[in-house]
Amino acid sequence: MKTDIDLDELEKRAFKSTFEDGLWDMYLGLMLLPLMVWFVMVSASDLPDVANTIIAMSLLLLPLAGFWYGKKHVVAPRLGMVTFSPARQKKRKKLSLVLALSVLVTFLLVLMTGLMLFPVWENAPSWAFLVLLFGVNIIVVFSLGAYYLDFPRAYLYGWFYAITVASTFWQLDRGMHIPLIGLILAGIMVGIGLVLFVRFWRSHPLPKERVS
Repeated sequence: MKTDIDLDELEKRAFKSTFEDGLWDMYLGLMLLPLMVWFVMVSASDLPDVANTIIAMSLLLLPLAGFWYGKKHVVAPRLGMVTFSPARQKKRKKLSLVLALSVLVTFLLVLMTGLMLFPVWENAPSWAFLVLLFGVNIIVVFSLGAYYLDFPRAYLYGWFYAITVASTFWQLDRGMHIPLIGLILAGIMVGIGLVLFVRFWRSHPLPKERVS
């Protein structure tokens, strides 16, 4: 029986180690930047809203590519690959469904905001309502991710995202085109990720047989 308990504990540790390299923190922090760029472009740029959206959203590919590269070429060679139990995989599938629904809701909110809200920027109740919906949606999603993935920092990051959206709208509404609050929160997330990444790099040297 003791072996089963130890195996469960080892699996839990391996699952939690997914977030110990700091890549998720840096990825989530950098993902805030295209969102803020989009808000600023839609409110201040002379380009059509669709063009602003395409340009800003294309920037999402940069942190995604960096995250993929880091996991594949930095983390995997040091930790290897782990196959988790069916129970834990079932949890991840449930979370994937929730995330998919959230992405759909977020896309609809962003579309409504970009195509309908900014042309009537002075209509404060409308944008405030959309910000509230987006904030609730993102906090719920991040909280579910924190619970199902054993990633406690995600609770905090959900609030960071919600505050960034609300503060960016508030600043743009007052003619301030540099979303300072959002940049600070994104910087905190990236900073936490960098500290964890350096710690991971030092504590998990590349095995000698894989050193080229």
